[in-house]
Amino acid sequence: MPGFSPSSKRLMAASIRLRMAVVWNIPIACNRASADLMISSPLMDEEYDRLVPDYDTYRARKVPVEVEIEDEIGEPGAIILDGDGLEA
Repeated sequence: MPGFSPSSKRLMAASIRLRMAVVWNIPIACNRASADLMISSPLMDEEYDRLVPDYDTYRARKVPVEVEIEDEIGEPGAIILDGDGLEA
C-alpha cells in the first residue's frame, strides 16, 4: 500500500481481520477479561458444529441503484436502476 504510513497499514490490517472474524463468527477477545471468559467457559469442552453462511445468494442479489442525472435543460434528477442496470 504505497503512500500509507506503517501505523495506517497496521490499522487497516487489523480492521480487515476484525471484519473477517465478524463475517465468519469467530469470537474475538478485546481484553484480558473477555479472553478469560471465553477460555474458562464450559462451552469450550463441548462439541460445536459451526454453521457456515451461504454468501453466494447474497452476492448474486440484484441491488437497485439510484443514479443522479440531468435532463435536457440541466435540471437535476434521479432514476432508479435495478440490479441489471435497467430503469425500474
